[in-house]
Formats: sequence, C-alpha cells, structure tokens
Amino acid sequence: MHLLVINLKNESEFKHVIHEINDVGLNGIVLPSVSVHNAMHEDSVEAVPVFGFLTKISRRHFDSGHTLMMLVETDKMEQVKQRVRDIVKDLTHKGVMFSIPVNDYEGL
Repeated sequence: MHLLVINLKNESEFKHVIHEINDVGLNGIVLPSVSVHNAMHEDSVEAVPVFGFLTKISRRHFDSGHTLMMLVETDKMEQVKQRVRDIVKDLTHKGVMFSIPVNDYEGL
C-alpha cells in the first residue's frame, strides 16, 4: 500500500484527475494548498520567524493549488499515476506527484 499525493495548480486538470480516480473506484482526501514560494512572494507578506509563520500566512489570501491524498494498492500505483500523466501531460511547473510506502493503516 502507498500514500499517493498529487498536487496541481490548474483547477480544471485537478478536477479531471479526481474524476478519473473516482472512475477506477479510488477515494481520497482533497485539500486546498499554497506553496511556500507563493506565500513568500505575496506583496503583503513580510519575512517572519519560523514560529508564527503558519498563523501569519493563514490570514492571507493566496492563489491556492489542490492536493489529493489517497491510499493506493501497490499493484494499482502505475495505472493511477499513468492516468494522471495522461491528463496533465508534464508536471513540470504544474505540480507534483509522489508516493510514500504505508506499512499500516486502519479503516477503508
């Protein structure tokens, strides 16, 4: 089992991805997300110490991306990743996709 994380900037591509994921019977958690780079380059954000940084950016409005996190069986990983590649074509400057092995989980 793997935790597959997909983050995309483009909302229409992200929606297409989650529809494809749903079509193969998978489910996950969708979260709005903001990159640190985006947050730090916002005109109204000044550099702050590490402590308090997260509360400071949580009060600002930023262009958000979209993050999907889901558990995927190892034998389905390549199929799911290929569906994402088919939609997005090239993740360079569009987002990121990575997986982490999961040794234990409950639920589902």
